[in-house]
Amino acid sequence: MMGGAGGAQGPPIPKTQLVRILSKARKLILRRMLEAKRANIEERIQFYKNDADKYKECIMKFAMGQPAMIQGALVEVCQEQNVNVASIGSSIQQHMFDPEVQNMISLMQTITGDMCEGQPFPEEFDKERFKEILRIQTAEVAKYTITDQISSMVAQTASADEIYQLYGLNEIQLGALAIKYESDPDTELRELKERWNEVTRMDLILNQAQRQVPQQHQHGPGCQHNHSH
Repeated sequence: MMGGAGGAQGPPIPKTQLVRILSKARKLILRRMLEAKRANIEERIQFYKNDADKYKECIMKFAMGQPAMIQGALVEVCQEQNVNVASIGSSIQQHMFDPEVQNMISLMQTITGDMCEGQPFPEEFDKERFKEILRIQTAEVAKYTITDQISSMVAQTASADEIYQLYGLNEIQLGALAIKYESDPDTELRELKERWNEVTRMDLILNQAQRQVPQQHQHGPGCQHNHSH
């Protein structure tokens, strides 16, 4: 995700400059990804329950476009800072044990889930409504056969779009609602989250992700979140 094209690396830069670049890039990525997600929701909703192939195509287009979006933002920030983007990889390697750098790396890996944080949603969607939504989404996901990350992603997205049609609450707002109650100790809510993780096959997804790339930290249903913590 970060570094020069084709694995090329440049000379490392100071830690403070690296952290500043990653922080600026993250803010830019979050803004652009949020804009792209809004456009994706409006594009795919017209195909929901109408054209399964085009619906899946819309979902995959957004997912496949994320690496280029992230790299593009990083390149742009590096250019602003007069730094060769190829130096980012070597700089991360040099400072990889520094707590501040480790924290920034972690934050860069949670962008997909974190883009929903702080987004507004109607006040009437309280904890009890969230539980109601979780039950509906879980029932929707259970209708799908999940064998890998892609099939789980399609099922989760479809469950979010079902809520959009029923309540007018889109995937971004749904993600923000999930984040609000992420650490809530309510027993019933915790059980609903555990059931969500079961039907979305989070065990399978996490195992596959560990063999491929670092897994995106996720919060709940919406913006492809999970309830694993």
